[in-house]
Amino acid sequence: MFDLERALLSIPIFLLALTVHEFAHGYAAYRLGDKTAFRAGRLTFNPIKHIDPFGALVFVMSNFTFGWAKPVPVDLSYVKDEKKAMLVTAAAGPASNIAQAFVFGMLIRIGNIPVYVLGSNDTDLQTILGKFIWFGIFVNCALAFFNLLPVPPLDGSKILYGLLPRGQEHIVYNL
Repeated sequence: MFDLERALLSIPIFLLALTVHEFAHGYAAYRLGDKTAFRAGRLTFNPIKHIDPFGALVFVMSNFTFGWAKPVPVDLSYVKDEKKAMLVTAAAGPASNIAQAFVFGMLIRIGNIPVYVLGSNDTDLQTILGKFIWFGIFVNCALAFFNLLPVPPLDGSKILYGLLPRGQEHIVYNL
């Protein structure tokens, strides 16, 4: 069943969360010497550049609960230490989601905004803002947690690759 409230809350939150997540990957790689994302026009906060058409379709079909963005292209052959670059670049995405959740949490604290759960029938601005902020915290925490799973192609597998001793990286690809 289509839920208009969920759609209106989740679309901007998912766009922000996924855009910042992918930008963080590209920016980390850029800072380490890989200009691939920059040359591809993906080192941007423009969400249109990061939308994956199939991920967006799944997002709509799942009643705005699951979707994904286009991964930012990274070529670590341009960096000095590929393992370190893999670790830092992969960790940047989930770290950006944790940072976004923290910012949303600070908005609640600083603004003294009560947080209402989805499904509340109140329509005043404070309730809507509380739901929006709560959804921002929830989505970003969920994205960070999900992406930290050490399952290829998720970020967690790349972080694990970067943490494993040289010669043991094959373990990641046997998962």
